Amino acid sequence: MQLLWKVIRNSLIGFGMAAISMLVFLLFSMHYQLETLSTEYMLRQQIGSMVFGAFCGLTALIYELKMFIRLLQLMIHFILLFTGYMVTGTILGWFTLSTMILPLFIFIFIYFCIWLSFYAYHKKLAKDLNELTK
Repeated sequence: MQLLWKVIRNSLIGFGMAAISMLVFLLFSMHYQLETLSTEYMLRQQIGSMVFGAFCGLTALIYELKMFIRLLQLMIHFILLFTGYMVTGTILGWFTLSTMILPLFIFIFIYFCIWLSFYAYHKKLAKDLNELTK
């Protein structure tokens, strides 16, 4: 039951992150007066973003498995997210196979920043907990 709750929670967090990303994209498009997008196109992008967001949330469950060391969890998580990002991005037209270099570096940069922030947070949390036990 606890795993089901985590699956639902992580999927909903992914949906929310996708919705926020789409909102940022739409605000950017409106601000720079980019071309008008069809409802069908926007619906496909929203659904695709939400599915990818849920996928991202579900891949985070790899960190719940205690049978893997952290480095292996990190590598598996990165490979799963990278593969999902490339497949989703290609299907939804975010980039083409020939223009994949810049999105690749952007993905790696964002992944590293998020990982670094989680690492710093958990390191501080461990330090605070250790100080409480003294």
